[in-house]
Amino acid sequence: MQISLTLWHYSAIILITALLIFSIIYTLQQKELSSKGSFIATYVVAAFALLSISFISINQQTQKVILLNYKNHRLLSTEQIVFTGSVRNVGDYTVSEVEIEIKIFDKGIKKQGRPLYESTAFRDAYGLYDSDNQPKSFVIRQKVATDLEPGHSQRFVMAVDYPSHFKGFTDKARLITH
Repeated sequence: MQISLTLWHYSAIILITALLIFSIIYTLQQKELSSKGSFIATYVVAAFALLSISFISINQQTQKVILLNYKNHRLLSTEQIVFTGSVRNVGDYTVSEVEIEIKIFDKGIKKQGRPLYESTAFRDAYGLYDSDNQPKSFVIRQKVATDLEPGHSQRFVMAVDYPSHFKGFTDKARLITH
């Protein structure tokens, strides 16, 4: 996984490092403080946590990618589901990698008045199986673009084998950027 760093990432690194150095120097200058090592260790852990949170926040603001013309169709001759579409970088910064995650659900059965493919926390955590112990959902994830420049788009085509026990399918797609 490759991360493209922007000016905002470098600013966060410099600011948090300067804050860490200042905190360590201030702690070392305290004469009445007996356990300086534990304070310094706490500062280092807090700096890494703050840096992680700031990177996540910066990435959410700088890596803006949208999914366009997303379609799926089933090829009966090869028993596959083919997903097509394109991803476009609508942000102001280059995105290193774009992955698409597609969750595919069997929509052939309804239980308790609700479609079986509707998400619940229990089914998401422990999987979803029918009485024949056949999975009713699965997830595919694939890289669809690398080094996506601002304003540019990239087309993709993905194919996955159609499960023979499915009575029909529905899907949900989401983009993951790095």
